[in-house]
Amino acid sequence: MPALFDRVHLTITLRADLDDELIARIIDQTIKWFCPIAAMFAEVGEVTAEHRVVRR
Repeated sequence: MPALFDRVHLTITLRADLDDELIARIIDQTIKWFCPIAAMFAEVGEVTAEHRVVRR
């Protein structure tokens, strides 16, 4: 039987020397505009994300 989700939360960990605001904006735009799976989930529920940066 297929599972039904009403919320999806992504935790993204990356290694970068970029500004946190820039990273957050890039992730937000990627989820909203370029990720078909997130777009599919967003039609039926809530998609949220957080990020963690590992500094070099």
